[in-house]
Amino acid sequence: MLTNYTTDIYPFRKTKFEQERYVFLLGGINDIFASRNATDIYNDLKSMWLNSRNDGFTVVSFTVSPALGLTAPQEAERVALNGLILSDRTLYDYMVRPEIMFPDPNDTLFWNVDGVHLNSNGAQYLGYAVYDNIFKDKNKLKVESNQALSSGNGTDLITNSKIIAPSFSGSATLTGTPTAPTASQGTNTTQIATTAFVTANKDRLIGYTVATLPTGTQGDTAFVTDALAPTYLAVIVGGGAVVTPVFYNGANWVAH
Repeated sequence: MLTNYTTDIYPFRKTKFEQERYVFLLGGINDIFASRNATDIYNDLKSMWLNSRNDGFTVVSFTVSPALGLTAPQEAERVALNGLILSDRTLYDYMVRPEIMFPDPNDTLFWNVDGVHLNSNGAQYLGYAVYDNIFKDKNKLKVESNQALSSGNGTDLITNSKIIAPSFSGSATLTGTPTAPTASQGTNTTQIATTAFVTANKDRLIGYTVATLPTGTQGDTAFVTDALAPTYLAVIVGGGAVVTPVFYNGANWVAH
């Protein structure tokens, strides 16, 4: 990471007094996956912050978000690294905390399926948050607690509650043809069901063993994989090897 400064950042340094140059230093997760320790990564970041400031950049620093696939020791280093990054906010000009903005790498609203990189929606959301709160109106900063984005002197630019509630929460109306990830067949959660999911599952029965059949609502149907000598409309009994559809009659699951 540190070796990239000369090629990726230095050529864009401030060369005229009236110029504004910002550098966004979002890094460290690859080093953690490579099992580098938090102190070494932090020292690299400090060098990049110092070099950037000396070359006329305004420094926007980032903490490291959670990621899928980290071992327990690697996760401990990530947490330790964030603690070090936040320990001296005079070393940079702004702090952005993605670990507050995007705390769950399983959330495909913001994350790619790898759970390591933000998807286009997450990147756009992060970009808008940074733009709105650093560039859009510098004269209207306010102090809040539990900040997710702050200046080096502790002035908060965006609050936890503002970030966690996306703009389309509540009863917002989506227009056009919005898309969402399609869940695998048989998924039974509160996530959004796409038309593709509904089409694939509309005539599909969910399979259970007799012991795992849920409490039903009259009219529910399913199938079991271990029925013992099922008789039509008789209460279903497990312990066998017969696969058969079942029907909830309001009191019991019966063979159907």
